[in-house]
Amino acid sequence: MIYSTENLLSVFTMASVTTEDPLYVKEYLYDNRPSRPFRFTSKSAQRIVIDLSSAKPATLAALFNHNLTPGATVLIQANTSNAWTTPAFSQPFSWRNLDQYALLAQTFRWWSFYVDDPSNTLMPEIGVAWLGNWSKFPNARVNPGRVDSPEFFQVEQVTSYGQDWTVYLSDSQVFELGLTNLISPSAVDDIHIFLRAIYGAAGRFVFIPDEAQPHVYFVRVMGNPSSNRITYSSSGELRGWTIKLKVLTHGIALI
Repeated sequence: MIYSTENLLSVFTMASVTTEDPLYVKEYLYDNRPSRPFRFTSKSAQRIVIDLSSAKPATLAALFNHNLTPGATVLIQANTSNAWTTPAFSQPFSWRNLDQYALLAQTFRWWSFYVDDPSNTLMPEIGVAWLGNWSKFPNARVNPGRVDSPEFFQVEQVTSYGQDWTVYLSDSQVFELGLTNLISPSAVDDIHIFLRAIYGAAGRFVFIPDEAQPHVYFVRVMGNPSSNRITYSSSGELRGWTIKLKVLTHGIALI
């Protein structure tokens, strides 16, 4: 299991976007609310540019709650300057519905998400754009390993004239993260590092159950994880820890 807790894209590093809908603004790219997306106003050769002020490493790029089509060209790029004709680094994303990610190992000041999706019937949207660094947590058991049965939320109404209508609102998924094999002090230290990292990110972080698979999730911790500790009654030593993670909702934007 790998995770990332800090998005290098922020109010301080956002440099520019090629086009921007006045109602779905670039600030939505990093507000940690994927259900409220940023929207371009053109479908071709669009770009989100990030200026980190100095060369900094990045090992993970991800897009959440996007509406891009399978035929879209989507790239994570980087360069030594804000010039994108022939960037020093360019890597495509493998398309996946709603959420997709790319693992990399590069150090640059200037970064860019490039989107070209001319066949899209809608304007391209991105709920959250993430550029960061991943960490690996070895003592974790994810249940389920991936989620194939999201929970859907909808409004249903039957009128007095017998008319039925249903409106889809959103869908989400839940993981249970079991922290086990706490035999050595180093394993317990790993848990403390992991918990401090995710709570330093207000309980919201990027979560990849298996980096060999295409599934990536933007999640939050549900409830207080301290209530789910398992300790030895005699010594108080930690035996295990269970944390529930909720995938942040995909769905309509209520603004």
